[in-house]
Amino acid sequence: MPKLNSLKSFSLQLISILIFLGVSAALAFYFGSTEAWNNWVLIESRLPHVLGALIAGSALALCGHFMQWLFRNPLAGPSVLGVTNGASLGMALIVLLPGTLGNLIGSQLIASFLGAFVVLILMASMSKKFTNVTALLIVGMLLAHLTGAIETILLRSATDEARTTFVFWGMGSLDALQPIQLPLLFIGGLVPVLPLCFYSKAMHAYALGDEIAMTSGVHVGRLRLFFFLCIGVSVATITAFCGPLVFVGFVTPHLARIYVGSGSLKKLNAIVPLTGAIFLVLADVCSRYYGLPINAVLALAGLPIMIYLLLYSKYAQAWIS
Repeated sequence: MPKLNSLKSFSLQLISILIFLGVSAALAFYFGSTEAWNNWVLIESRLPHVLGALIAGSALALCGHFMQWLFRNPLAGPSVLGVTNGASLGMALIVLLPGTLGNLIGSQLIASFLGAFVVLILMASMSKKFTNVTALLIVGMLLAHLTGAIETILLRSATDEARTTFVFWGMGSLDALQPIQLPLLFIGGLVPVLPLCFYSKAMHAYALGDEIAMTSGVHVGRLRLFFFLCIGVSVATITAFCGPLVFVGFVTPHLARIYVGSGSLKKLNAIVPLTGAIFLVLADVCSRYYGLPINAVLALAGLPIMIYLLLYSKYAQAWIS
């Protein structure tokens, strides 16, 4: 009977959040920077915004969710591996350096991918050398500072036009998405992290420590490397298409755990991507309606939520401890 009641409760939670997601998507179609209603506005502008936000929000939320378990750290997120910073550095190299191929079609996307994968390879090799996840976390932070320093040097010597292009890309945006790009965003952004949802038993064992995981039959090194690769591909794709979107991977997994509890990974695997999709869709609506950069909206919404969770939420205190 308790199991049946739990299933009913989760079903109601799932239905409720699906309804909320539908309402959020409807608002995204209705509100925007213009009140005009025609095929171009709906299909070429608002449809890519809505579907892009659904895909990117779901994928980043799952990445953050799994990384918080992988690093056993409630503050872990997609940028902790340095993949986002690598993509940003690739973009900086091709946009800011004089005489590069930044004006060619697809060159900026390829550069973002290459930068992300270089950092990903470094992190994968480090994962073999450092078995402690805290050491990997520190390596990711050092890589982030290194790429940031290089970008600052490039910005100082770049032309005004190149500097403006890179700065606007760094603010994050779904404006550049086109309907033809959505399948690529889905395949590269969301598909790589979906298989991770089937590793709930291994992740439960991993969360208890490496020794317990190994005695449970989990190959810790392979598990960690597989998660790194999947998360890296996902984050690289989203960053290349949408820029470095902030706070989605940090905040939404916590909100989902408060909503359904932190006991069942299977439940969280279903709720977390829906929460991320809602968060990014609503942020995109505010961004377009008020004419603000989407990263500014994400920070204004995400930072107070994170501060509240860390300082005042009983759940967050229990999770951190």
